[in-house]
This record gives sequence, structure tokens and C-alpha cells, in this order.
Amino acid sequence: MKTRPIAIFIAWLFLVLGVNALPIPAAEPVRFPSFSEIDKNRDGYISIAEAKTVHGLQVYLSTLDQNSDSRLSREEYESLKVLAPDRAEPTPFPPPESQP
Repeated sequence: MKTRPIAIFIAWLFLVLGVNALPIPAAEPVRFPSFSEIDKNRDGYISIAEAKTVHGLQVYLSTLDQNSDSRLSREEYESLKVLAPDRAEPTPFPPPESQP
């Protein structure tokens, strides 16, 4: 019978403190690769097809493409550091999973 008051106390504690009382480890942010890692054909631009190979980059594509030429220059890609500073440091990036 002693476990019942403890269980009630724990339930009350979670109601009062909410879900934030549970310790949840912070996820490590996924970082975008360097410009040259994305520019596979080495033409000096990141095309839409090349941007699709990097998870999350398409979200920023229209914002980064300042001259609306449907591709990103190195300078346009570098402005990603302003939009997503926690993701803009170049690090090795795993290849995207192939889609059926």
C-alpha cells in the first residue's frame, strides 16, 4: 500500500510541472555541408537538383536565391549563415536516403 501514495505523488508532480519535468536529451542539430560538397558538377552554382540532395536546404532555396535565377551562387549560399546559423557550419553530411 505504500507504493500507492508515491504513485499519486508522482502523477500529481507531472500534472503540476507538465511534460517538461521529463529529462529529454537535446538533439544535435544537423548541419549543412560546404558549398563545394553540394556543387557536384563544379559549375560554381547549386542547382535545384543539387539542393534536393541536402535535407532541409530546399526550405531556404527561394529565400537564398536573391537574383531569382533558380540556383545558388557561393555568396547566396553563404547567406545561409544568417538564416540558420546553427546549421550553416560546413561539416561532413551523410548522403540522402534513396527514395523509391
